[in-house]
Amino acid sequence: MPGVAVSILGRADAGLGALAVSGDLLAMCGGRRVSIRSGVSGGRLVPGASWEEPGDVGELALAPSGRFLLLRSAAGDAIEVRRTDGGASVMRLEAVPGRPFAAGAIAATPDGELLVASVEHKRLEVRRLDTAEVLHDELVELPRGFFYRHLVPMLDGDSVVAIGYYAGEGKDTLVVISLRRLLTEAGYLPRAVRPVPLIDDAYRLAAGPCGPSAAVIYRDPEDGEDPEEDEELDELVDPNRLDVHGIHGLYVRRLSDLAVAETIASDVDLPTGTTLAGTGKHVVAATEGGALVVPRSGGAATLVPAARVAVDARAGRCVLAAADGELRLLILS
Repeated sequence: MPGVAVSILGRADAGLGALAVSGDLLAMCGGRRVSIRSGVSGGRLVPGASWEEPGDVGELALAPSGRFLLLRSAAGDAIEVRRTDGGASVMRLEAVPGRPFAAGAIAATPDGELLVASVEHKRLEVRRLDTAEVLHDELVELPRGFFYRHLVPMLDGDSVVAIGYYAGEGKDTLVVISLRRLLTEAGYLPRAVRPVPLIDDAYRLAAGPCGPSAAVIYRDPEDGEDPEEDEELDELVDPNRLDVHGIHGLYVRRLSDLAVAETIASDVDLPTGTTLAGTGKHVVAATEGGALVVPRSGGAATLVPAARVAVDARAGRCVLAAADGELRLLILS
């Protein structure tokens, strides 16, 4: 595959269930056992801290600094942030027990690393990780409450893409939240989660960073948008119609003005919330079967098989875990 390099990194712990990578650090979890390793950049893993969680872990995410690890419970009803140098708890947010409402992410900003989370429908919280200070906590009911399913920080130090839905609608909706405006501008969040026109809504949506100033987005409108019919009815179409109406696949938006900068010809088929990242020449998606690598220039996608995939969007690389525990490093150009 041109522009893609794969090398052996080491071996995973037994029973690996979740994996995360950021910079030189790799976090792994099997059941309740969490372990941290360094040496990703050098290609040789060195054991670090490890600890036992009180309950099963479903997902992991490392802070860009490597100082913090976000853990989402296997039931999806709790989020905890721990320090990677020993597992000390920084904060814990709980949803209704047994209900998979918890969504969270760690965003790097000029003012430090922040936890952006939702554990209650239509409510968004922002907390500073180094002090655990609550910077924002807001429940939005009007003009429409937004049910957060996935929160994805971009690499501009400000934007967070949220994927969720509005009550009574069958499609997923994508909105973009500016943390700077959220923390400084009164009344910002209700407008951000119900923009006019909408940024995107489709039956399946996913998003990820695409360099420091853009987002790569996947959308599947199923059969709800027919470009040929739309051409015949242009005068009757709502002026607030989506600027990606009729697109099925991948495209890139600038973060500065949210304009569509690029569409990527591809027939990939992804579930909502799939982890994505864009590099100069490729888009990678972490799928159940492995890392799906799509050339931005067009052409067939290539699946690099793996049982688990962790994406480091800042570094343009992935760690792949095979079913037998072998770990590989995939570097994209």
